[in-house]
Amino acid sequence: MLPATAVTRAAGVVLFLSVLLLAYTLPAHAPVLKPGPPPTGGDGGNGQPAIVTGRSGLPEGERAEDWEPPPPPPPKDDNRPVAYLTFDDGPSSLTPQVLDILRRYDAVATFFVVGNPTPSGHLMYQRIVAEGHAIGNHTYSHQFHQIYRSADAFMEDFMRMHRLLEATTGQTPNIMRYPGGSLNGIATREVMAEIIRRVRAAGYVHFDWNVDSGDARFADPDVAGIIDRVLTQAPAWGGRSAVILMHDSMTRTATVEALPAILEGLIKMGYRFEVLSPEAPLVQHRR
Repeated sequence: MLPATAVTRAAGVVLFLSVLLLAYTLPAHAPVLKPGPPPTGGDGGNGQPAIVTGRSGLPEGERAEDWEPPPPPPPKDDNRPVAYLTFDDGPSSLTPQVLDILRRYDAVATFFVVGNPTPSGHLMYQRIVAEGHAIGNHTYSHQFHQIYRSADAFMEDFMRMHRLLEATTGQTPNIMRYPGGSLNGIATREVMAEIIRRVRAAGYVHFDWNVDSGDARFADPDVAGIIDRVLTQAPAWGGRSAVILMHDSMTRTATVEALPAILEGLIKMGYRFEVLSPEAPLVQHRR
């Protein structure tokens, strides 16, 4: 007969072996987790530090039931028609108001400017560029009968404006608009053809317009008429680019008053705003 201590020791060994056998044969039951971002190791790729993750592959401290995949980015709608707002003859005392309105509506525009040698004029050239708008050459003097006498007269005045814009903005302008447009009725056909050739050789692309606000065609244009002309003509192009002619010279207070309604109307019609550049669709009355 075995002593009691030996029996107790043997029973303990049997119990220990039984527990080991049970642990070995039972299937493991891992918790069910939502899919998470894959675990990372090393430097995280591209020299980035690795994300510290737990056993589930989630960032440390984040519970699986709280993790959701990020939403996809919203699709970019590039099929909307484009409105190119353009303002001629500035900068003037009204230009700051025009810029403030554009900023309020998160809209950009193109300013075809003339020579303004004052400190406020130089500041406006700089502000136009700093706020994301495009700036173009509209000749220095804007004197029709002087600049259209000959190609030489035009280029002298035009390059003076070119140098002023380079000096004040640090940019080299490459878009322009002829005073009165490329079909201005002042320059002879031969003179205008030579001017266009030489302006192109200087690295410029010229733009006319296909929507006329009429703000310079009348001595005292009314606000409602300006709004109506823009919002009626723009969709007449069937979704094509609308290059809208407006002015910000000091007498064009009606244009400033009409601008918020013009912007709101174009936005409701689905237009987006861009600036003119050499890559924009060409709207030219004469090439």
